[in-house]
Amino acid sequence: MDISSLRHSKEKTYFIISVIFSILLWIPFLIIWWFILIIIWIIKYINNSKTIKILYWNTLYLQEWQIDEVYKIAKELSDKLWLEEVPTIFLVPWSWTVNAFALKFLSKKYIILNSELIDLFLEKNNIAWLKMVIWHELWHHAAWHVNFWKNLLIMPANFIPFLWSVYSRASEHTADNIWTYLCWDKDKAIKALITTIIWSTFIQDKINIDLLVKQEEKAWWTLAFLEEIYNFHPRLTKRIKYLNRD
Repeated sequence: MDISSLRHSKEKTYFIISVIFSILLWIPFLIIWWFILIIIWIIKYINNSKTIKILYWNTLYLQEWQIDEVYKIAKELSDKLWLEEVPTIFLVPWSWTVNAFALKFLSKKYIILNSELIDLFLEKNNIAWLKMVIWHELWHHAAWHVNFWKNLLIMPANFIPFLWSVYSRASEHTADNIWTYLCWDKDKAIKALITTIIWSTFIQDKINIDLLVKQEEKAWWTLAFLEEIYNFHPRLTKRIKYLNRD
């Protein structure tokens, strides 16, 4: 059956006119949308540029000849994760960050480490734990969690309640998974995670992981749920429970 022979004589004409008008109406919308994205990009560029300058001016930039034992660890682990280059690493004081985080600005990768946490690990010669912290942040780069264009693409998801925070928490679990997998020791990975949160190596051998996870039962589950859905990191007890699963 020839469908074209059954079409109304003016259907095609009206369709072409509809397409033309639709394109004319879509163009301003797309221009406005791209204008908004450009404005967002400029704001993020300015903010990130300012942050990087402040880091260079007021923190310690780790290089091959500057705190080289930490730099060598980062180089070794970057090679294992097939990263093209070692991210630029800064040591910052307690007031700047809780422990560590990854940042990417355009094509340049950065890792921000808390200097007191690094001191804690080096003082006790806990090189394996130091590696786990660096591995965690390197994986955020390897998994494109901090890729500028990827995050710009999914930025509209911010308008969907809780979606962005859910994605962020899932990314943290992914990074926790990789350091557990790479160290081949679940208990060691969990204790390293605990240390980065409670900042103590003296009691780590005394910690009962099962009892720590059960602390969740001391709080109402509804409060735990409501508290977490706004956060970009999973709560400590949940991260430990996730890593400690069979």
